[in-house]
Amino acid sequence: MHKFTSKFLYKVIFSIIDKYFFKMHLDDIGILASDMAIAEDESSALGRAAWHEWTEGSDGKREEELPNKTLTIQEGYDVAIRFLSAYADRLESRDIKEFIDQLTFEKWEAAVKEVAKKE
Repeated sequence: MHKFTSKFLYKVIFSIIDKYFFKMHLDDIGILASDMAIAEDESSALGRAAWHEWTEGSDGKREEELPNKTLTIQEGYDVAIRFLSAYADRLESRDIKEFIDQLTFEKWEAAVKEVAKKE
């Protein structure tokens, strides 16, 4: 079973959100994408709070404690849904909740493959 780093899977969810924002132009999705922005050289997430929330979603520990943390595609999907749900609740965002509803495992898996091709 193939595993991916937390950082790689963060890039996947950011890619999905970014594409969705440019397609739908929803304010809450734009806020989320902005909070999750990745440095142009992809060395780090610009939104440190979002990055820490993402890594805590994987198992409740900070990334600094888990430098080599890896997840399966399913585990990554589960983290993405928890991360997005917490964000939607905090913003009380119907738009993000609707985004979550349309983010199927199949779409997640396709995005993982697409981002992997670019790596």
